[in-house]
Amino acid sequence: MYPSQPAVRLSIVMVGGGIAGISTAYALGKAGHSVTVLDKGDGNPNAPRAIRSGPNMTKILRQWGLEPTLERISDACERIDWYSRYMDVPLGSMVLTQDVFRDFEADWRLMEQAELWFAIKNLAEEAGVVFRFKAEVSHVDSATGYVSLQDGEHIYGDIIIGADGYSSHLRSLVTGEEERQESEAKYLILSFTVRTDILQEDHDLKALVEKPFVTLPTFSANGSTNPSSTSSSLHYPQIKKNLKQLREGILEMEAKEGSSSEAAKLLRNQYDRMRGMLLEEERAEIPSLDPEPTASSSRSSSPDSIKQPIPTRPSVARDSLLSNPTFAPYTDDPEQGYGVEPPDSHTLLQSQQFIMQEQDQQLDRLSHSISRQHNLSVQINEELDVHHGLLQELDAEVDRIEGRLGRARRKLDQVAKGAKENGSVVAIGVLIFILLILIIRFKT
Repeated sequence: MYPSQPAVRLSIVMVGGGIAGISTAYALGKAGHSVTVLDKGDGNPNAPRAIRSGPNMTKILRQWGLEPTLERISDACERIDWYSRYMDVPLGSMVLTQDVFRDFEADWRLMEQAELWFAIKNLAEEAGVVFRFKAEVSHVDSATGYVSLQDGEHIYGDIIIGADGYSSHLRSLVTGEEERQESEAKYLILSFTVRTDILQEDHDLKALVEKPFVTLPTFSANGSTNPSSTSSSLHYPQIKKNLKQLREGILEMEAKEGSSSEAAKLLRNQYDRMRGMLLEEERAEIPSLDPEPTASSSRSSSPDSIKQPIPTRPSVARDSLLSNPTFAPYTDDPEQGYGVEPPDSHTLLQSQQFIMQEQDQQLDRLSHSISRQHNLSVQINEELDVHHGLLQELDAEVDRIEGRLGRARRKLDQVAKGAKENGSVVAIGVLIFILLILIIRFKT
């Protein structure tokens, strides 16, 4: 994976000893560079904190040889649940089957951060990475390449990498800004762990520990989980533009085909659902569709009429939101009550005719393919017949050669047998012949 010796061996100083810092340090150390990690902690991150390892991260950890460690310290996630921004309305679930893991080429795992940190740290130390804990950085000089510590020590590096978190000492050196000019919204994230035996004793919470899964909140158009948030987003203008274009298209369709058409009803329902997912101040900028002239009293209320959930009574908010199709869980086959009416017989007939036409085309292509395969089979059969004739001729020739060899073998056997029976006569004849040759030679 890495060359044993790089063309140029660099001295690298890593500021920050978190998961990102020590992972980068290991990769560089494995490539043959000299890496020193500086961290102000004591090197014992034993505070309980659970983390998720997505398929892309799990795949890298396995490439590093940590698969046995992952099997020991982590559990495979079997399901992902999505909830609305009110954190009390389920929107859907994704079951992580083996087919999903096969597509991802890895699985989604849950583990404690400290155990993963120690596993990667051990790899880094084996690769020659030097760790220095309780080494708080006070200043970084990018011009000279020196990192100054609180105790006055200066450490040189050909490359200095900052992995020291949000309040980084090195961010201004990279971005060229002393401080961030714009005000940024910050969120407080509380991370904690609870023993599974305590959850199993609670009737409402024991389902959380039956199978490992991940819960993910969905965000509003401005990227916030807070209903009262008013911060802008880069995506909201495009969403606003798309919804307005969709509204204009629905109105044009209703003007041409009438509001009673199935397509118009479906699009109207989708528009109301998408508009209802926005915040109240965002919905005010996007006009709603005029009510249908023949709208029945059983139609669901407009998304504008949805009240915000009361924090002190989450069950009431949950029931009120689930009763509206805007916040109903997603399904590929909407049931009656979600504001989607079944199509009429004419629409079904057209769809069936379209499907049958596609099937006819597929059958034509299949018939053509079968015809080609038949022609190829005939050609192959003719070639096999020719080869069969050649093999028969070869067998006949082999039989003839075998007969000749048999006759020659029998003649040789007869000669050998005669020589064996008349061996003395043959020997005397040979000696007389040799004697005659010698007499003739000496006389001459």
